[in-house]
Amino acid sequence: MIGNTGSSTKVLTFIEAKLLRGSNVVIPHGYTEIDQLAFFNRLDIETVLIPDSVTLVNAKAFSLCKNLTNINIPKSVTHIGESAFWGCEKLNSITLPDAITSIAENAFKWCPNLHVLCSPTSYAYQYFYGHHHQQHHKQSEIVSLFTQEWFNLACKEFIALDIETTGLNRNSDYILEVAVIKYQNSIEVDKFVTLINPKVPIPSSAIAIHGITNKMVQNSPTIDTVIPQLLNFLGNHLLVGHYVNFDIGFIEVWAKQLGHTAKWNYIDTISVAKKMLPGLPNYKLKTVLDAIDYKQVNYHRAEDDCKGCAEIMKKSINHLNSDFLHVK
Repeated sequence: MIGNTGSSTKVLTFIEAKLLRGSNVVIPHGYTEIDQLAFFNRLDIETVLIPDSVTLVNAKAFSLCKNLTNINIPKSVTHIGESAFWGCEKLNSITLPDAITSIAENAFKWCPNLHVLCSPTSYAYQYFYGHHHQQHHKQSEIVSLFTQEWFNLACKEFIALDIETTGLNRNSDYILEVAVIKYQNSIEVDKFVTLINPKVPIPSSAIAIHGITNKMVQNSPTIDTVIPQLLNFLGNHLLVGHYVNFDIGFIEVWAKQLGHTAKWNYIDTISVAKKMLPGLPNYKLKTVLDAIDYKQVNYHRAEDDCKGCAEIMKKSINHLNSDFLHVK
């Protein structure tokens, strides 16, 4: 009999998986587990058909199968191991059954094109979309420039922050660029700016917005290197940005994943602009900067957007400094 057997267990091993060749792999019926590393780094595989006898997909079973686009997870599967599909860059739609009761850490990490289908009442749904997996409640707190305490602090020092990403979901997308610029008495005194290699392909939809390409980031540091440097720079300073809740949310999520605590007070320049410049058609960064006659060359690049946000702050501080009590 092929496979390692127990009374009711038949494991598809790495050696046996090597015998299943070709781009379309059909695993024979009868196996109950797919072993650790069984198909690890198999670049020849594009589709996999798993029989309904399988209950366990073990750790790294399909890790780095970079050309794998389609795989079925049968109703019999109850457990998916750690990093089981880690780095399957082309894996797209996948349906997870209600029978699943355990999905280990990083099981689907670095799968940028993955769309998961599952029942709203299932464990898988909670893992991907609910509180079980990567659900993050932002720790940082918004404060108002229009109070004496925060106005006084902003006059002395603040850090402008902006990031660019692969998408809008802080739980599944990646940071591509970060810029933080420190201002003291409204004068730039220090900055930290870097591109980040996400180790996944950058979607064309994201490139169309910020222009950051795969080639541009290929020699850049990865997020695990950047986050400690970024947190060290930020310290516990007052942060400022345009819709900065987005940027801080991403940074908090990645900091948490890497074992760091991140929490700041922050001012959103959208709120500042709405107060100082009522009646604008919208409060996009370009619209606000045009209204204050600041000419920014590049938009949706982190350092330039930081400097634009800082201009909004400086204009507002100057206005409030001369007439603070009259701003309600």
